[in-house]
This record gives sequence, C-alpha cells and structure tokens, in this order.
Amino acid sequence: MPRGRMLNKKISYDERISELSLKAKLLYTWCIPHLDVKGRIYGIAEYIKGNVVPMIKEIKISDIKNLLQEMANLKLIILYGKDEMYVEFTGFGENQNIHEERESKSIIPDPTHEQLMSESCVTPQQVKLSKVKLSKVKYSTHFAKPTPLKVEEYAKTISFSVSGQTFCDYYEARGWKYKGNVAMKDWKAAVRTWKKNQKSDGQPKAPPGKYEKFNK
Repeated sequence: MPRGRMLNKKISYDERISELSLKAKLLYTWCIPHLDVKGRIYGIAEYIKGNVVPMIKEIKISDIKNLLQEMANLKLIILYGKDEMYVEFTGFGENQNIHEERESKSIIPDPTHEQLMSESCVTPQQVKLSKVKLSKVKYSTHFAKPTPLKVEEYAKTISFSVSGQTFCDYYEARGWKYKGNVAMKDWKAAVRTWKKNQKSDGQPKAPPGKYEKFNK
C-alpha cells in the first residue's frame, strides 16, 4: 500500500458526501489513505478506530458501525462479510491513479454478486433476489434514511431541538411514508415540518392532516 491516496477536489461538490454527518464525512475521507489497491479496508470498528482515527476522541468505537452504515445508505461504500466485516469504497478506481504492479495484492476477499446487489450489502446469503426485490433496490437509491445523529445535526442548523431517535423510530414504523402511502423523498423537509408544528410544551409532534392517521 502506498503512503497515501489521491483526494479529488470533486469531493467538495459530491451531493452524497454532503448528506453525511460531520463525523461520517471525516471518517470517510480519513479512510481513503488506508485503502488497499482495490479500495478496501477491514470493517471492524476496533481496527478502523486504531488505524484511521486513533487521535479523534469525538469518534468512538461505538460510533463507527453507525457511521459506516450511514455511508452505505448513500451508496458511498459497500459493507459485506459474515464472520468478518469488510468495506469497499465505490468508485475508488475512478479517482485514483492505481499501479497494481507496484502495490501489494488485496488480501480482502471480493464481495459476491449477491452482496453487491443486496440493499443492505450485509449477510446476503439470507437474501433471495427476485424481480420484486431488485425493483426495491433500484428504488432505494432515490431516498437514503437518515441516522438519528444526522437528524439532530440538521435540526441544530434550523434552531430546532428534536430527538433524532424519536424522529427515526416514528417514520421507520411507518415505512418512511406519509398519509396515502406516499413515500418520503426529503427527510429534512419533514424535520422542518416538525419544527413548524412543535407543541407549546416544547415537544415536537407530527403535523396534522398529512400524518393524522398515525396519531390516532
């Protein structure tokens, strides 16, 4: 592995990366110099903490699993493996000038076809792909579920205090859909609506009308 990797300036304008929480952005960029010739790294939280962000106190071992999942939800990485987790950065070769003959071969196994196509990219042995499930995978690229941390970080930018876990649990129970089975397209808009309809006691509530059937 070389001493470093290229960080293309296009990263500043990448919409998916801009959707990451601040911690996930830092972890994503700091992982890049540690990737092997195939753009892979071990996905073990302790390994990543010890090798990628050993001096960053704000990123704890307990945070790393959720931060990686945040990246995977946006299709920036592929998480795969069963007994041991691995990470592959998508589009790695497009932004690197790789000379495979000068580098050590990757010792991390390739993801299988099922793992590449799986919506979660985790334990795909349990996933039997069908035309219906494949259509769901394609659809999922249009909306990435936020993590509780991302919800709270965004809420702060609009001077709103809300429990990210409560917000995510609320919509997870409803399949991230509004009334009339309408799929959510912009979770930030939902956060703004929660702020607009905040209760007088300071606790957020789901907006009337659009969500009323869930409040009964």
